[in-house]
Order: sequence, then structure tokens, then C-alpha cells
Amino acid sequence: MHRIRFITDVNGSMKELPGPKKERPWDKKWVVEALNVVPAIGTAVVAALMAAADASRRPYFGVLAGLAAALGMASIVKVLHARGQDLERKRPEDHLGLLGALHVLHAVVRREGGLGEGPDDRLRVTIHRVVHEGKPLKVPRELEQMLPYICRTGGGQHRRFRIESGIIGKAARECALFSASRESTDFESAVRELVSDWAYTEADARKLQPDRLSWMAIPVIYPGESATVAVVYLDSSERDFFTKELQNLVSVACAGISSFLPEAY
Repeated sequence: MHRIRFITDVNGSMKELPGPKKERPWDKKWVVEALNVVPAIGTAVVAALMAAADASRRPYFGVLAGLAAALGMASIVKVLHARGQDLERKRPEDHLGLLGALHVLHAVVRREGGLGEGPDDRLRVTIHRVVHEGKPLKVPRELEQMLPYICRTGGGQHRRFRIESGIIGKAARECALFSASRESTDFESAVRELVSDWAYTEADARKLQPDRLSWMAIPVIYPGESATVAVVYLDSSERDFFTKELQNLVSVACAGISSFLPEAY
């Protein structure tokens, strides 16, 4: 197994990957711009209405109404421009470079595994980060899905799992690559298998994609450390899909992904 070189801070200690960002409304430029212009437009409109209601000020109504309209048009342009900047903005928490790397990994494994280039979900790929409790990093508690599955089916980013659960939890805890296939195609038997063999709760087991027959998890480990910081996860609807050859391929590809991470974070 290829252990993956990971990111450290200036003191050489391990760092936790940033989770996918949940953007708040006020983090968006267009929302801030819209809030800024509301008082000015409101003031201009009120002034125009007051002029219309007062005979002595009525000659100014046209000027004030024109200014209110011009301010409104300029505000619309500013908000639209800010909206465009929001769409173009790239942040480390978006993990777009990592998403691209996973797309490449997905395409290579799909081709080498004999699945061709179709758009179906017979192979899925994603990555989970280890979430710790306390600062500085102390006890690993959960695994958080950082990106949607490549092929866009199944649960998306932000999902969290107990560090004790599933093949990703086992890879994280034992710092080793694991691959497995389901013993039964019957869903109820599969649920019992997940509970007894992989430490899932029954509720969590029933939330998983029911047609997955093979899984693979690769820990991301900093050399000299004993803790996993992330887990690359793959699954397939094909039984015994992850052969030794594919496991070696994925492990090497993940080592290549790790060389990109210091550039992104």
C-alpha cells in the first residue's frame, strides 16, 4: 500500500482538512450589495412621493422620480455584477481541484475495471475527511463526506458517519487499505451483514445505496504519524470488482492526488 503524503503546518504537525463550506446568505456579495442599496432607493422613492403630495414641491417630483429610477437601475447592475463574482469565486473549501482529481480517478478505474465510459453509476468515488473533537486536534470522532459522489447518485457532501462505522471507519482507525464484497444480494441480509460485520446501526445501514456489492477505502496518512486524516472511498454494483490490480492502481493514483493537496490548501 502506498501511504499518502499529506499537508502539515509550519511546525510539521498534522492539519485537519477543511470541510465543505456551508455558505451563509451574508457571505454572498450580491446579498450585501442588495442590502446596501435598499436604504438609498427607499429614501429617493419617499422623497419623490412627498414632493408629489406637496404642491409647493411638485415641480421637483420629476427630478426626484428620475433619480430614484436611475438609482434603482444602477443598483440592479451592481447586484448582478456581484452575483457574477460570487459564481466565479473559487475557495479552498469548494475542493474543486480535488473534485477534478476524483473525476480522473473514476475514469481510470472505470476503464481498467471493464466498465467502459458510460454515464451509469456502476462505480462511485468520493472522499471523507476525519473530523476531530477539540483543538488542537484530539480525538477523531466522525468522517465527513467532502464531495458528492462522482456520477452524482447517492448521498452528497456534508454527510457524517461515526468513526466506528463501515469500511471507511475501519480504514481510518486501522490506517490500512480495505476492500470487501457483500456476501448476499438480498437487502435484508445485507443490512444484517453491515450491522454485524461493519458496526453500522440498523438505521444507518438502511440509508445506504442498496445495490452496492463491492467497496474499497484508502486511508490518507502523513508519514511518521499514526492517524488517518482522510479516506478515499469507492464502491461498485459489480461483485468482487476491486481486484488486486485495481487496488494497486487506486493506491498509486491516491498518492498522486496527495501531491496536489499542498497546492490547493
